Amino acid sequence: MRSKGFVQKESAFAGHSLGEYSALASIADVLPISSLVDVVVYRGITMQRAVERDAQNRSNYAMCAVNPSRISKTFNDAALREVVDSIAHRTGCLLEIVNYNVEGQQYVCAGELVALQTLTNVLNYLKIEKIDIAKLTEKFTVEQVKEMLGDIIESCFTRAQELQKAEGYIKLERGFATIPLPGIDVPFHSRYLWAGVLPFRAYLSKKISPAYLNPDMLSGKYVPNLVAKPFEVTKEYAQLIYDQTLSPRLDKVLRKWDQDNWGSLEQHQKLAYVILVELLAYQFASPVRWIETQDILFTQYKFERLIEVGPSPTLMGMATRTLKAKYEGSDDAITHSRAILCHAKHTKEVYYQFEDELKEAPAAESTTESTPTTAAAPSPVAAPIVAPAGGVAAAIDDVPLRATDVLHIIVAQKLKKKVDEIPLSKSIKDLVGGKSTLQNEILGDLGTEFSSAPEKGEELPLEELGSSLGSGYSGSLGKYTSGLISRLVGSKMPGGFNVSAIKSHLSKTWGIGSARADGVLLLGATMEPAKRLGSEGEAKAWIDSVVAVYAQRSGISLSCGGGGGGSSGGSGGAVINSEEFLKFKADQDLFASQQIEVYMRYLKRDSRAGEIKFDNEKARSDALQARLDSIAREHGDLYVDGIQPRFDPLKARHFDSSWNWVRQDALLMWYDIIFGRLTTVDREITARCIAIMNRADPELIEYMQYYIDQCDPERGETYKLAKQFGQQLIDNCREFVGQSPLYKDVTFPTAPHTEVTAKGEIKYSEVVRENVRKLEAYVEEMASGGSTPSPTNIQKIQDDVLKLWNVVKSQPEVSEEQKNRIKALYQSVIRFLCKCPKSRPPGVERLAPDVHCLSSFAPRSPMSPTSLPTKSLFLVSNAKLVLLGNTTAISLVSISTSCMRSPHPVPHSKARTHS
Repeated sequence: MRSKGFVQKESAFAGHSLGEYSALASIADVLPISSLVDVVVYRGITMQRAVERDAQNRSNYAMCAVNPSRISKTFNDAALREVVDSIAHRTGCLLEIVNYNVEGQQYVCAGELVALQTLTNVLNYLKIEKIDIAKLTEKFTVEQVKEMLGDIIESCFTRAQELQKAEGYIKLERGFATIPLPGIDVPFHSRYLWAGVLPFRAYLSKKISPAYLNPDMLSGKYVPNLVAKPFEVTKEYAQLIYDQTLSPRLDKVLRKWDQDNWGSLEQHQKLAYVILVELLAYQFASPVRWIETQDILFTQYKFERLIEVGPSPTLMGMATRTLKAKYEGSDDAITHSRAILCHAKHTKEVYYQFEDELKEAPAAESTTESTPTTAAAPSPVAAPIVAPAGGVAAAIDDVPLRATDVLHIIVAQKLKKKVDEIPLSKSIKDLVGGKSTLQNEILGDLGTEFSSAPEKGEELPLEELGSSLGSGYSGSLGKYTSGLISRLVGSKMPGGFNVSAIKSHLSKTWGIGSARADGVLLLGATMEPAKRLGSEGEAKAWIDSVVAVYAQRSGISLSCGGGGGGSSGGSGGAVINSEEFLKFKADQDLFASQQIEVYMRYLKRDSRAGEIKFDNEKARSDALQARLDSIAREHGDLYVDGIQPRFDPLKARHFDSSWNWVRQDALLMWYDIIFGRLTTVDREITARCIAIMNRADPELIEYMQYYIDQCDPERGETYKLAKQFGQQLIDNCREFVGQSPLYKDVTFPTAPHTEVTAKGEIKYSEVVRENVRKLEAYVEEMASGGSTPSPTNIQKIQDDVLKLWNVVKSQPEVSEEQKNRIKALYQSVIRFLCKCPKSRPPGVERLAPDVHCLSSFAPRSPMSPTSLPTKSLFLVSNAKLVLLGNTTAISLVSISTSCMRSPHPVPHSKARTHS
């Protein structure tokens, strides 16, 4: 998608749970694929090993999906949170909401089995007894309602404990509003996993490289699960994460914010790295706040296209439900349209692979020799297609839909399979193959379609489940199947060919009534065409193919409308084959070209002038390209790219607002004096005054003079100082008006300073040079250079140390242990002195290498090493030694010995330039 330009740079992105890592790796390039796989595997192992298991490899934890809307219309998000928190508080067991997916509709709870069973019992009790917590709060106080809820929880908890004692192990069952998630026995995203945060953070820190992290790819675009706020590299954002996690790493950052200068640009990337690692480290032990994330995407970013990148449209379904529940009305009011797509399901829509609509050929023109044509005869019923002149087809019995057929088609459509591939003997649980999310979606859709569903419906065979759903079923389309057919017609049928037109075609052509037509359309939802059908004829042909399958499944015999004979009238026109048509077209083109050539000769113009000019330009272009290729072969593409001009007139910026900024600077200085922040004139104040004088103009002088004239020196010493200093500044500015700006350095010369702390940290800073106040003194100090230490006589030092050892050895009161220690120290000193360079004896100068001075610093005659000037740069050819004097920024060339001694110039390709 990015290579095709479908991922905008400013697009917001987020990932749900594990998908957050994939989002960061694919969109923000935070992790390479190899590191992503390592992190995900390590994360899974950390979670899996966090729980204890019995001899049968069973844990005491599980997860279940919760739909509060199935309890009552008033049982909302706040009510569910209160119930969950009360159960966890009163039972002392782990129970948390770990996934906030769709507000009021879809949540996921994790915790101990007995706590989840208690939650199921409580919600079932509230449903059966029709207890409305919202209405109770209107009659009683909040504390009284909590006490009532507590009594219900105690009773349900007792029942859960009795079940655990009786069976030894609780096997969660589906309730009115709860659906256990099979195969999950770890409390993901709960506080139980808090102990694994620190080791996971340490591993994560090694896999994410701060050097390759681009904060601009995250800031304002990435919405993390942990805080559900757009990513920022700020102190406030770090504080937000710390308030939720109490992270010791962020605690250290916040405490030393000013000391370590975390708010500076130099620390910007490192701070982004720290924040990102903390977000991901605490994410797997914290709830996924997807409701808030979706709210930000809908309101703050106001997206027009939301694309889910994944194997199935899970997040797309959440976003669609959120849109319908919260934002569809407001979007319609402001005519704001949104498209919610899934990469795996809507490939053509995502990549804008639209196809041209094919024009439907007139029915009278489509004739073949093998199919006899029928004369168009008057008929009392107008048929949309050319049919035998016998009227409409014979009507058949209209039978309403069966619940089993609807169930069969819904399951096939969700599994993306044909109806014949879904056996009625299998259950939903068997068909989904352990995909709990898909199973929950199917059960949710069945709940939308049918008024009631049996308990453990996912474990029943489809035929038995269909019979259970059939009790009280009206036989008409429900809410889900109606939407299914609407999407089919809206996305695959040509414009204007709606449900009414389809049913009309089925009635006139096949004699199918309205109820059976619903069955045909519903079956067609499992046989969707790959693309939108281009014409009404194609749509009718596709419907006819669905009718054939429907008739076979229903065991009925259908016949096409008509049946009357008729002679083959000459309704068609002349037919021409493709070869003759192409030959005819070529003759026409040749004739037109000849006519153009006649006109060109009449105008005395060469019809090939353009081609000749093109050939000349192409030859010239090929010659230039050959020269460029030869340069590239010799020096490489890096050299060619490096000498390209960088100037772009569009990038030129003209800063011409100095007249305005100088007024602000003058006013700041004025009030610094008034409020006592400026009392003495130092080098910094002098620099500020020079900057004001360099930008002075007559308007500035009038501006400053007004403030000075309005200043009353009697109001205090600062006002008196401001009037006096301000007048001096105005007088100086008058002298500079009309002159070009001048630079004058009034700062103190500084020197580099390196400090090694007690922890071994190396800190660099610049300090003021001692006894150097002006640039002249700085130049003199740099010219004088440093003092050269006198040569050390190693032999004399060694003899002196040996004498000291003999004296110590001769002392009788020195113990043997002390002698051994002194001897070891003596040997260490001797070894160290042996490694030091010894003083050169006289006459060594004749062994020195040849030294040639660069032409820009000294004459080309050879010089003795002892006569080298202080401020020079030399290359020692045969030793390849570089001597640097007091030079600050010099580009030098290291040349081989043969090239150095050669009188010829050195080719550029045989030298390496160093800066």
